[in-house]
Amino acid sequence: MVALQHLHRWQTALRRFTARSRFSLAEREVDRYNDLCIGAIHDLLEHGEQAAVLRYDPNGHESLRRAKEVRRKLRELRRRRVPIEVIRRRFVEALEEACREGRVPEVDSA
Repeated sequence: MVALQHLHRWQTALRRFTARSRFSLAEREVDRYNDLCIGAIHDLLEHGEQAAVLRYDPNGHESLRRAKEVRRKLRELRRRRVPIEVIRRRFVEALEEACREGRVPEVDSA
């Protein structure tokens, strides 16, 4: 019962904060997010340690690590005075290879 009371207070505070926020989300986006969350919870409850949700990187640590590596490589190429066209070609080739190998996540256009 105490946990439900805390949950109710938390939800009330969140509603107040949302009402005062200058940022708004379309109801469609909120519904989509809620559906994703509920699906993730069901997956976790049903599959436990094998749930797909446990393989996600919600904080984006992997993306940040990759971005840092790309910046490091670009600085190295700039120090070596590699022409920008060569850098562009190498980047496009690496991106195409990553796409072929499935290392680039699909972009959701919805």
